[in-house]
This record gives sequence, C-alpha cells and structure tokens, in this order.
Amino acid sequence: CSHKKAALELTKHDSFLLPPPTSPQAQERITPPLPTPPANASSQQQRFFRMMQSLSQNRNGYLRRSGPALEKETVLGLVMRLGLPMDNPSVSGPFANAAGRTLSDVNKSIDGMRRQWKVYLDGVYAFVR
Repeated sequence: CSHKKAALELTKHDSFLLPPPTSPQAQERITPPLPTPPANASSQQQRFFRMMQSLSQNRNGYLRRSGPALEKETVLGLVMRLGLPMDNPSVSGPFANAAGRTLSDVNKSIDGMRRQWKVYLDGVYAFVR
C-alpha cells in the first residue's frame, strides 16, 4: 500500500518526533520572534500589537522537548494543528455586529463553528490512525 510507504518515510523525518529526553537538543530553548503588525493594520490594531509585544518581551521561550515544541516543531503537531486567522471571514462573519444580535443567534453561530471544527478534527484523527 502506498500510504504505508509514505507513512514510513514520514516517520523517518528529523522533525517527526521530539528529541530524546536525555539528548542535548531536549535542553535547547526556542525563542520565537515577536510578531509584527500587518502592513494595513489600523491604529487600534497597531496599539494591540505593541501591547502584546511588550508583554512578550520577558518570555523565555520554550524547551525543544515540551508541549509547545510538540505543536510547533514536529510534523505531527503541524498536521494536528487547526486554526484560522482572526480576520478570516468564516470567523469574523458570524460575529459581525454581535452587539445588535440576540444571545441565541450568537450561540447558534458558535455552535455551528464548533460542529464544523469537530468535522475537521475527526478527519485529522482518521488520517492519523
């Protein structure tokens, strides 16, 4: 089966797993760069980015063998991670003018997004199995 061959090759990739606990790589600290505001950001978004940058300055990053590293530095973590940018219409659309909508209507939007997210997760889990 070609899927098994592809899966075997994928497991041989250097970034498929975290480094062994006793290796020197496991003790390395990763410090991600601070994000920069998008070029077309409004003044409010720029202020928000500056605030987030100031809060992030004292962070020490994370170890190469840790939960954040599992999500961000391994092939399996990249496959399992699902998300959308905050400015994506499928995220921002259901919440447009939320103050003028009823709580029931907003909750229906949230429930719909949760159902869709569950469909995506089930697909990823089926792929991994």
